[in-house]
Order: sequence, then structure tokens, then C-alpha cells
Amino acid sequence: MKTTIEDDLGVLIARDGSCACPDVVTDGGRESRTHLKEIARAGNLFFIDREDPFRMSVQVVAGEEPPPGFPTELYRTVGGNYLLNLPSGALKVQGLDSWIAGKPESTEPIQLEPGAYSVEALELESHDLTEYEGYMSKLVGSDNWAFRGRVDRLYLLGCLPTAIALVLAIFSTLTLGLYAGLTAAVLWLPYLILTRSRRYRAIDEKVSTTECGLPLFLLHLRKLRDPEGIIGGYI
Repeated sequence: MKTTIEDDLGVLIARDGSCACPDVVTDGGRESRTHLKEIARAGNLFFIDREDPFRMSVQVVAGEEPPPGFPTELYRTVGGNYLLNLPSGALKVQGLDSWIAGKPESTEPIQLEPGAYSVEALELESHDLTEYEGYMSKLVGSDNWAFRGRVDRLYLLGCLPTAIALVLAIFSTLTLGLYAGLTAAVLWLPYLILTRSRRYRAIDEKVSTTECGLPLFLLHLRKLRDPEGIIGGYI
């Protein structure tokens, strides 16, 4: 299941459908967060605290492995594996403010086998350039990815003479600035032409669509035969 969660209090909750919000949790303040941590340590819910209001996409996977084709190489485990008890088997994912207010969730609960689960949170790792380029290269084809990279580098080639032209026009003679500007225009042309080509636009659209479709978090649940030794938690 993939869903988008909004929360003004900055907290994402994963819980059993029978787990009601306690009266002591009234807002996103320090005291309420302390009570949430106690409930989480007992394994009765799991939460992600982003501290600030958010709107983010979350994908929930139940089973041993993520679905085929899911780019796990772009994600890193945050924290560890935590206990999550689901006595009714109905997993609900929502924001803290909607849980406090008793508002219905934006998506239907995920019905699983009742029992104890381990939950692992994986976050999209936006700084791992090597993994990102490797994934995108496989997605669009190595030749297409290399072509896109060459075109994008032409942008940098046009930036330098443009900056030089501006400096010369301000601090030197207008004639030198004009010549530098013409040089910059010539260097910009290949970039402008290629970025409007059908091939580049198709590659760029596929990359953009893929990036927009990647969830920020993956919650991976696994059924536990014996929950002893595993404690609940939060990140």
C-alpha cells in the first residue's frame, strides 16, 4: 500500500486498528511525545517524528521482501527493527493530529494476520549519488543516461562565459563584454537545442515521473514467530 500522509504535528503513526489515542496525548508537545514514546516502547505503535509539519508519501510492505522492481538500493534503514503488536491485524497509518482528532484515515487499513510484527523504516537516501545514477541508468538505459549527462554538462559550459561577459560589461569595456556575450550565446545553443529534442524530453519525463513516484519512507513489516527480545520503538 502506498499513501500520502499530512500532519501538522510532524508525527507519522503506525498502529493497530484497536489502539485508541490515549487522553494524555493531546498535541505535539513534549509531554505528549513522551507518552507516545512509552506506548511505542511497549510495541503498541510505531511512529516517525519529523518535528515539523509534513506532507510525505509512505509505502507499506508486509512480507519478507519488497515488491519486485522496488529500488531498495536508494533507501537506507533508519533505526532498526521494532516490535509492533497488531492484535486485530488491522494496520492503520496516519498523522498524529488526525489520530488525536479521531478523523478517519485517508486510506483503508491493511488487513494482516493478527499477531506480533517487526517494523523496519527505510528512508529515501537522496545523497547517495552513485546508487541513484546506477538505478536511473538501468531505468532509462545506460546510453540514454549518459546522453542526458552530457547535455546537462553543456549547461555549465554556457554559464562560465555568461558570467565573464557580465563582469566585462560592468568593469571593463562594453565591446569586450559584447564579444564574451556572443561567445556565451554560441556555447548555449547546443544545450538549448538538445534539451528540446524528443530523446532528451522522453528521458527527462521518465526520470521526473520516477522521482515523483518514490515514497519518502518504506515501512517493512515481517511477522514474528517469537517476539521475545524485540522491543518497540520510534525514530
